[in-house]
Amino acid sequence: MFFVREYKKEATFASPFTCIGCADFQSHYGSATISIVWKMKESLPGFVMKKTVKV
Repeated sequence: MFFVREYKKEATFASPFTCIGCADFQSHYGSATISIVWKMKESLPGFVMKKTVKV
């Protein structure tokens, strides 16, 4: 399960996380700072896509 949030804090409170779905492990690379590649089982919800698309 993947949970995301846009900001760490809103005013003085921690922002809530939103569940965007399940994913399968694909690969990893690096050692001291590891990077992991995941494949989402379903497409990202529209409201998430709007936030991630850069013009």
